[in-house]
Amino acid sequence: MKLKDLYDAMQRELRVQRKMLGQLRAAKCCAEDGTLYIRTRGGRVDCYALSTVEGRRLQTNITKDPSRIEALAEKSAAQRLILFCEQNIELLERMMKHMDRRDPQDIIAEMPAQVQRILKNRRLRLRAEQNQADYEKCPKDPRKHIHETCYGEMVRSKSEVIIANALYTYGIIFHYEEKFPYCDEDGRTYYPDFTIYLPDGRTLIWEHFGMLRNLDYCIENAYRLRAYQMNDRIIGENLILTQDDSRGRINSAHIYKIIEEKILPFYEHE
Repeated sequence: MKLKDLYDAMQRELRVQRKMLGQLRAAKCCAEDGTLYIRTRGGRVDCYALSTVEGRRLQTNITKDPSRIEALAEKSAAQRLILFCEQNIELLERMMKHMDRRDPQDIIAEMPAQVQRILKNRRLRLRAEQNQADYEKCPKDPRKHIHETCYGEMVRSKSEVIIANALYTYGIIFHYEEKFPYCDEDGRTYYPDFTIYLPDGRTLIWEHFGMLRNLDYCIENAYRLRAYQMNDRIIGENLILTQDDSRGRINSAHIYKIIEEKILPFYEHE
């Protein structure tokens, strides 16, 4: 998430908190006088309304008046929530006041040209090293890697060839069937089709489903998606999903569009 996106999210939350605070204060003003007090004695529960009249502290038993008990309970909750909202509003306003919303790359762009060149060369070197690095690959059925990509890697399907070639053409760092660092509750290990490495150090996962007509395949991938979700992989954010059509085909133009819209924006400042 960019700082601007974070700032916008904070603005939305501030509006929510202010609206809630207004509603709670209005509810409190309309509430009846008194405070709810609940006493338990010998297994018996009694409810009382505590109030002050002309300096005198009064205690009225309201155990048999459920509507009044509910009203005072809601009043008590409103008082707590008012403090909650006031604290959140104060914190959000203070953070927004002092937040620098510039993108980190904008700050780097203000540095001397020589320093920018050094940093860029370092990024390119690290990218090249990562692209050539060894990693733990999927050991399952290596003989099914029968389709060759334009850069010489063998993959399992023609659709994966199209995706891999497109990523390679754009110069994006990715690993094919690299081990996902987390197992599910039953100890299953997963190897995403493509793990994409972004310039800021984060990763995206791209899974392509080519056999959805096979029920066992669907069930297996339901477990896979659950494991991703449990480890903060969210579709549309850091998880990309594509599939073959009913004839087992994939639209190349759609693949390129996904890369241009979902991945290339991370490289805008490269």
